[in-house]
Amino acid sequence: MEVDHVEGEITPMPSSQGIQALRDKLHAKMDQLRRSRAGNQPETKDELLEERRKQRGLMRDRRRKETKEKIRLEKEGKEKKDGKGDKKGHQPKVPGPPKVCKRFQP
Repeated sequence: MEVDHVEGEITPMPSSQGIQALRDKLHAKMDQLRRSRAGNQPETKDELLEERRKQRGLMRDRRRKETKEKIRLEKEGKEKKDGKGDKKGHQPKVPGPPKVCKRFQP
């Protein structure tokens, strides 16, 4: 394998300003990422508690709605099973001729 050497002057990497400067730069970048990822996350304890209350309220409302829907569907299924549901297109039940025993025929 041949290595091609580029003709020119080799420049050294710039020296770092120190570990504290690198640490500050890293923390600034981490804070920036947290803020951009979090969006409008609550900053204080009171805001966080208020957000949790809202979430619990939404979950409770959703559960109630699902339960009402479940009960309604069960009720409809029961009515259809019992024959109390929609009777469109059905003929009314009319009793047939009375049954007479052979013993009572003249």
